Amino acid sequence: MFREQRKVWLLVLWGASGFSCAPPVRVPKNVLIISLDTARRDAFGFMGRENSPSPNLDRLAAESIVFDDAYTTAPLTLPAHASLLTGLYPAGHGLRDNGAGCLPAAAETLAETLGRSGWRSRAAVAAFVLDPCFGLDQGFESYSAPPREPNTMEINVVQLRAKEMIERAMADLDELSRSDRPFFYWLHLYDPHAPFDAPGTTAVGQRSGMSQRDLYEAEIRYADRELGKLFEHLKRLGLWEDLIVAFVSDHGEGLDDGKEKTHGFFVFDQTVRIPLVLRHPDLPAGRFAGPVSIVDIAPTLLGALELGFDPRAFDGVDLGPRIRAEADDEGRLLVMESYESYVSHGWAPFRAGVRGPWKYIRSRRRELYDREVDPLELRNVWDRNDDDKRAFAEAIEGLFVSLEGRLEPQDLTLDSGALDALSSLGYVGSGAGFGLEDELDFDLLADPYDKYPLYERMLRVSQTIAAGDVDSAIQELRTLARLEPDNPLLLEHLGELLVYRGVTHLAEAERSYARVLELRPGRTQSRLGAANCSLLRSEEVRRQMERELSAGREASARALADQWRTIAGRAIDGFRRVLSSEESHPTALHNLGTLLTTMSEDAYRRGEFAEAKRFLQEAHELTTRLISALSMTDARRIGYEKTRVLLEQRLQELR
Repeated sequence: MFREQRKVWLLVLWGASGFSCAPPVRVPKNVLIISLDTARRDAFGFMGRENSPSPNLDRLAAESIVFDDAYTTAPLTLPAHASLLTGLYPAGHGLRDNGAGCLPAAAETLAETLGRSGWRSRAAVAAFVLDPCFGLDQGFESYSAPPREPNTMEINVVQLRAKEMIERAMADLDELSRSDRPFFYWLHLYDPHAPFDAPGTTAVGQRSGMSQRDLYEAEIRYADRELGKLFEHLKRLGLWEDLIVAFVSDHGEGLDDGKEKTHGFFVFDQTVRIPLVLRHPDLPAGRFAGPVSIVDIAPTLLGALELGFDPRAFDGVDLGPRIRAEADDEGRLLVMESYESYVSHGWAPFRAGVRGPWKYIRSRRRELYDREVDPLELRNVWDRNDDDKRAFAEAIEGLFVSLEGRLEPQDLTLDSGALDALSSLGYVGSGAGFGLEDELDFDLLADPYDKYPLYERMLRVSQTIAAGDVDSAIQELRTLARLEPDNPLLLEHLGELLVYRGVTHLAEAERSYARVLELRPGRTQSRLGAANCSLLRSEEVRRQMERELSAGREASARALADQWRTIAGRAIDGFRRVLSSEESHPTALHNLGTLLTTMSEDAYRRGEFAEAKRFLQEAHELTTRLISALSMTDARRIGYEKTRVLLEQRLQELR
């Protein structure tokens, strides 16, 4: 598989700085990147799949360069796409797990680079895991993502189907085609990600007799059919001829091949080897057998456009000169990782590297696989006394050490709606926020292989939540928390669900959050959870107070009013602590502003006009900050703008 594909059969000359030949190649104006989430490389006809589910992508590949040995940097959507757009390994751009941070401003995206050279850049992403709050929108003039409901902090749609995404892309491209400037468009499709429920496979009768692999390939077939419509539309617009197209996946899917059912935890080939196709309209099609990485896409596109760039700014390389040299580059060392086990749970992460058929994996244990004779990576041969392979492992570990600590992700704490959205997409660990260290002592961390059964149970909890069975999810999380009492992720998930269940579960939720804060005193999400518990308690006491007033029991109502103010004060203090560490946290701004408005009304009724005005002024300031924290395209801005106007009118009345 590896040694038999050494020769490249691309009959083309590439310039030293990118694509060129004699006579000189005309530089194409426009660039399209299509990333198909969770797409295994062996699911496509152009990668050898019989009875291909991807005829449209196969036709694209037939006029493109197909890379036979391509790798992602991480089997996780956010880190992999950050690598796609920046040309950096996760250690370079700082995003090591889904939902665990925001791309730092210092990590320049392809959209920013092209924008300085006159390109217009737009993006459309299909799932919340790539929401603008995670920072990948840097440099894009427009960045379309699943919407949230106006005036709420809850997620409305966490993923969009290919049909809707293609319709959005065609509308964007219609507009871009009328511009006199070249464009870069990134389209992300999410359909092959679980749950596998492509149109035509959702009814019980339709699913009868279909295996998980059948259902998965139905998603590939559906996405391919919709992409065919996009390709035809581009041709009708007259854009196809001069268009550079990169088609890639962020990672694969386990499908029970080898050791993993899904993706994200391990770094085996089923999830880290990916399809990669590059269409250059002026160059003949062919195949490249050498090892390449998703980090190579950005510098290769810049080379294809003949734009000067500093190669030291990328971990990837411009593949043009390598193809020009017809070098299979089997000796090239590529690395990949999965830090979900560490960032989310505090267990040892996985670091891996490949060279030719060999793969080395470092976690609590060391692994070495000869994939030429063991393609499923089932036989660990690390214990063989082989100095060459030990040197290979040392080179990989040394490369990881050199990559660490260049950029740190911007802090990001997700609101409950965002956490629910990520959970519904199957991301059980997102946002737990274990700090990263430049040098990890793997021997002091739990072995993720020993923890994998627990991880699988957590995956099933996410599926249970997505199915709406919150009570069963709570019971299972209680069981898991007893097995893993110091796991902040479990405790926070349990707290979130208990809060969702209502006031009768608040005491248990408060204990869960208190335990997290014992383990990690600066954990903003648990501070927020504790403040929300106080807020819910205050609302329940306020309802009791209003019932007592309605019944004419004024003494009892006054006692409850005092109790309400005390509990509301605790909630206010809690939200202020959250904002002291993260001043633009949307949920804390929203909840604190709402509560202060209610406190203002209470103070006004009691004749405490100065206090009423003070509360209202702070609520107005918080609403203004919340509006500033939301992107210009966020539908919630409209509702908060109206709220701010009402607060201003009320303040005028109090003057």
